[in-house]
Amino acid sequence: GGGVGGGGTGSVGYGAGGYGGGGGGVGGSDRECCCLVWDIEAQRQGTTVKGSAGQVPLRAPLLRFAPNTAVSSLSWLSSGNLLAVGTQNQGAVQVYDLRVSGTVAPIKSIYAHSDAIAGIETDPFRPHVFATFGRGAKEPVKIWDARRMDASLGEIKMGEAETVSAVAWSTHPARSGTLTLAVGDALKMFDTSVSGSRPALTGMRQCPASVQSVAFQPGVMDHGSANDGGDASAEFYPHRMLVVQGDGAVSDVGTYQAAPMDISKRDGRIGFCLGRSAWIQIPSTMDTSRTRTPKEDVSATMMRRARLLHSAGYSMEAGPYLDMLAEEKKTASSGSRSDPFGTAGAGVLDDPKNEELSQLWRWIERVEFLSSERDDTAAMADELSPWPAKGLIDAGVYKLLRMDSQNSTRGDTSTQSDTLGCDVYDSPLRRAALNACGLLGKFGLRDILAESESRGNFERSAALAVFHGDLGAAVAALQRGADRIRLKLAEEKERGQVPTQAGLSSAQYAETLQLVGMCIAGFRPSSNDASGAAVWRQSCEGLLQQRQDLRNKKEHTPSVPYLRAVCVFLLNIGKSDGLDKILYDDTLGLSDRVACASMFLSRPALREYLASCITQCQETGNLEGIIITGLDRRGLLLLQSYVDIFSDVQTAALISSRVILPAEWVKERQMCSEWLDSYRDLMNTFSMWQSRAVFDVGRAELLRSLKDMQADDFAPLPAGSTSRVVSQGRRGYSSTPQGRA
Repeated sequence: GGGVGGGGTGSVGYGAGGYGGGGGGVGGSDRECCCLVWDIEAQRQGTTVKGSAGQVPLRAPLLRFAPNTAVSSLSWLSSGNLLAVGTQNQGAVQVYDLRVSGTVAPIKSIYAHSDAIAGIETDPFRPHVFATFGRGAKEPVKIWDARRMDASLGEIKMGEAETVSAVAWSTHPARSGTLTLAVGDALKMFDTSVSGSRPALTGMRQCPASVQSVAFQPGVMDHGSANDGGDASAEFYPHRMLVVQGDGAVSDVGTYQAAPMDISKRDGRIGFCLGRSAWIQIPSTMDTSRTRTPKEDVSATMMRRARLLHSAGYSMEAGPYLDMLAEEKKTASSGSRSDPFGTAGAGVLDDPKNEELSQLWRWIERVEFLSSERDDTAAMADELSPWPAKGLIDAGVYKLLRMDSQNSTRGDTSTQSDTLGCDVYDSPLRRAALNACGLLGKFGLRDILAESESRGNFERSAALAVFHGDLGAAVAALQRGADRIRLKLAEEKERGQVPTQAGLSSAQYAETLQLVGMCIAGFRPSSNDASGAAVWRQSCEGLLQQRQDLRNKKEHTPSVPYLRAVCVFLLNIGKSDGLDKILYDDTLGLSDRVACASMFLSRPALREYLASCITQCQETGNLEGIIITGLDRRGLLLLQSYVDIFSDVQTAALISSRVILPAEWVKERQMCSEWLDSYRDLMNTFSMWQSRAVFDVGRAELLRSLKDMQADDFAPLPAGSTSRVVSQGRRGYSSTPQGRA
């Protein structure tokens, strides 16, 4: 409005109480600077002045506050009983009580800001609470309680270049206590309802230009409602506000901002926007790297394996899949501080599923090679027993041993081992079972031990040598493992690296390897020297109890269980139940335990043990049990159990695609079809078209090869037959004589 005495109006506020009055802050003239209060409804007629519509009455102010003070802002408090006045020069806030007559002095006066008070805003839900702000850089917004103004209730601090241009309280009950600040082109919402704590930022909105003023839709008045003529429009837009921008535009802005978000079907990345920014986030369960992460989701595991990132490649071949699993294991253990030398003997915990899958795919590669290389291995008849299985369906140890037959011996022969002092069973069928388990190779035991040591598992090499009665080979394997650890330590010392706790533990473990080797070298059957055997037994038991690395029975450690198993085996050899501590030790590989049972158990005991292993594998979803069952009906049920427990439909589709099931196996065919369709749908969902194409092409080539080679007869071989039937080829080994590798 117009100035008084040449001054400009700094602020205007309409009273909400029974006074029906308005307050005006006037500044700009040293002579008339003050705060004027009018009673518009009850005031008598006064003098008139010339206006645009002629002579209009000039009403005289009811009260004059803050004389000779430039007023920059004001606001009514406590439903119109109090008036808060902000000064322009001193940055002071003065509170006047209109119920007190006879004086114009403020009841309370404080210095709130360093410069002019740019605005005072009262909380509509707490009439005694108000907020003040200044326009200086870094000037905070302060919240006050008119009942006790010795200190502010809280402050909202600003940044280096941030300036507040306006503040407004929310008028909706659901957002009571929320204060909105206009800072540049941003609207920041703070929750001030929690007493005794700093206001918390609850939201932020961006506007196209700088904001000059903010206003919320007024709430419904206490004296009226929608039914009796009150203002019901407040319920129409409870979460909207009007914003006046620096360019003069007035816009309608929502207090809540929608953040568009979408999830990539290909790799699980999350894209979302907020204001002017966009983010792309990769969840930990959808890591795009080839390294397995802790607590990785099974869908992320299947995606990572099918992503074609591995150097081994992704195909239907068993060899590349084994290389991929080995790469996973290597990358998972390379960053482990407890295994700095990659010996896997320092107690590194591996993923048990990785080892089970590795053993299963080794069995698949081995069986497919033996089934397809009949002519090339004919010259090895003196070294290896003829391979009796036709393919993966009947290559399980249970079928190779003809355990379904009622014949109690099946050609078994029992001989006394001079080295171990116990009975060792042998027959062509048992040798075929050992071959399926990987404990009988083309070049004999030495080939098996060298393969195990090439993977850094010297402890398993020593255990297999002991099971075969070659104690000298076991001692040599442990000595090579200890020398390898010490060589790594010496190399680190030459590079000037400070010894770590992991290095000290490795040095101690190397000593343990040598001590176990000494126990193996000192073993003699108890029947030869009873007194010497007692001394040896006492020493071996003391070693198991005193060495901490042998005493820790951590599950699924890759090598330590084999080291402990060597001592336990030699201590209990010859006892009626001595093998139980080895055969039922879940920390040992199932294929190694089955091979040990095939050498030392009688046929009835072996049948009972294999049946118990099948049952346990079906309950736990251990895929290594397929080595016992083969891919027959029991093997497919075990595969279904694995899918039910771990949801790894990728492995089920890859394995079931390697056989052609008989036509009468209707239920089993349906299961395999469901696995295949589920895996294809999963790759389609992830938009992994290239991986899907590689899988379909490889599967089609494999099935075409199987159909060309496999006879229509799926009946089992006659009892006692040792003839070899070519029925299934191995990818990488051609089924034709001209192309065999």
